[in-house]
Parts: sequence; structure tokens; C-alpha cells
Amino acid sequence: MAKFSSPEKQAASVMKALQGSVLPSIGTVRNYEQALTRVAEYAREQRIEGGLRAMNPAQVLTYLEQRGEEVGQKTLDMERQAAQCMLQHVTQQLQQGERLPVIRSEHAQVLTSRAYTTAQIGLIAAAQTERNALATEIAHTAGLRAHELLTLRPTAERPADERPASEQKFSGREGQCYTVQGKGGLCREVLIPRHLSERLESQRLALPQAVTDRGIHYQQ
Repeated sequence: MAKFSSPEKQAASVMKALQGSVLPSIGTVRNYEQALTRVAEYAREQRIEGGLRAMNPAQVLTYLEQRGEEVGQKTLDMERQAAQCMLQHVTQQLQQGERLPVIRSEHAQVLTSRAYTTAQIGLIAAAQTERNALATEIAHTAGLRAHELLTLRPTAERPADERPASEQKFSGREGQCYTVQGKGGLCREVLIPRHLSERLESQRLALPQAVTDRGIHYQQ
């Protein structure tokens, strides 16, 4: 089994190669080191052989897409810039002047004025059919994208991927835990209030349903 030095040591090693020659600013070095520590934690969790320095651009982009579900744009941009600097100047997996594409934070979008209020969600749900209203209420309450509703599973059927989580997660809230799969493939845990989970479970079918161009059939 591969051995990994701590994420902090991996990030510090990369920054030692950059400090002074590439990055003269002490503040930038400090910020990049903190950012690369998070990337190194991901490399360790994913068992990427060689750790942080072995990550290629595709692996970094996968990390950033998943990370964008948790943090705001400022944090995400800092981690992208730090990883880009490493790929350009330390591991040479990006050419000089070549850049990683900007990944937009999904978390940041929730914080903007485009987010619906609870009252607005109530008005929308009231104008929908029963099943669409249920989907709208669950998506709003659990913070889901529309396509993630199709991936809902009780945690007993599919546990969440292992990753660091705050001890305060779901603190003060009651309900039923489910998992969903995000666009980056990450399976995360969400909490659905009990009154909504009961309505959801009442719609459960005895057999899974498949939709094709010719209609609906039941899988055996």
C-alpha cells in the first residue's frame, strides 16, 4: 500500500519549489500553501499514487468540480490558481501560459439574489401538480439540482462517499438522511425533513421504473 506524507507536508514541499523564484510574495505563498493542502487531502482520499505532485490537470479539474459544491467562488479560484501554478512550474504538466479552465462555484449561486425564498417556493409548489410540487419542495429544502432528484437513495441503500464533514452538519435539524450523486460523481449525504420524506416514500414503487422512447416498462 502506498504511503502518503501529510497533506500539509506535500503542500509545503511544492511551495518550497515556488517561493522566491516564481512567487516572491509571502502572502501569496501562504495562501497557495493553504489551498494546496486541501488539494492534497483530496489526493490522499482518492489514493492517487504520488499524492499532490502526481495529480494531472484532469484530476485537478475533477477535484475543482466537486469542491465547487462546497465552497464559494473566491476559495475555488484560489485553489485553481495554486494548482495551476504547481502544474506549470513544478510538475510541468501544463505549459507556460496554459491555464486551467475556470470552474463556477455552485455554492456561490445559492448565495446570490437568484435564490428563491421559502415563500416563493410555496407559491411555485402551490401552482404545480402534486408530484412536481414534492420535487420542488425537496430540491429547495435539501439544496438539490433538478437532476440530482433522480439519484436520491436512502443511506441504507447507498452510503455517502467518505470525506471530511463538519461536526455541525445537520445540527438542529430533523429528518431522514439520503444520498445523492452530484455532477462530479461525488455521492453526498442530504437531509430531507420527515414530512417530505414520508411523502417521498409513499411514492416508492415495488419495482424500478425505466423510461424509454416507447414508454414506461418495469424492470424485473
